[in-house]
Amino acid sequence: LGSLFIFWSYCVIKGLNRSPAFRMIFHLSIADFLLTINGIINVNALEIEESYPQFCKIWGFIRGYISLASMFWPFAFAHSMHCFYNGSFRSQKDWKKKIKYYKFLCWVLPIAFAVIPLFFHAYGASDIYCWLKTPAIPGKSQPELIHIKFWLAIASYYGPVTIIVLLMAFYYIKIIRYLIMNPSSEANTVSWSL
Repeated sequence: LGSLFIFWSYCVIKGLNRSPAFRMIFHLSIADFLLTINGIINVNALEIEESYPQFCKIWGFIRGYISLASMFWPFAFAHSMHCFYNGSFRSQKDWKKKIKYYKFLCWVLPIAFAVIPLFFHAYGASDIYCWLKTPAIPGKSQPELIHIKFWLAIASYYGPVTIIVLLMAFYYIKIIRYLIMNPSSEANTVSWSL
């Protein structure tokens, strides 16, 4: 519902779609909307894999990709706020240059992480949903396969998410520190609507 309101605002309210900050919120809303749709369409993975074995591979890839894209957009927002407060962004032009990099970072880079399990044929039915399953690699024992699944999960999802969360915390701590140290600075009073 919130994403739909943001979509509506973006299309209807004049000038809002020219705001780089709102464009970033718009892209975050797209990622979150797709993640919500992915969660709503909850299938019983074990049942569906028997009938349609390729479905869980595709759905697992989409789930991994959209989950990461949904995490990368708040990171881009934190980075842009950090750039604003440290003086890197001082005009609309600075934002417009960076927005294409943010789009690449948030829409294309998650594909690189989501592709990693494809090389191991590791997407499939994983209990009740489609995501990473224990890969079937000939010549490997069950403990070795579980170990491989663990590292695939770290490399394709948990590692990037952990790094993103730590970087966001770093940026926000620096912003808060700046605001505390410079209570009357121009950046504290400037409108963030750029």
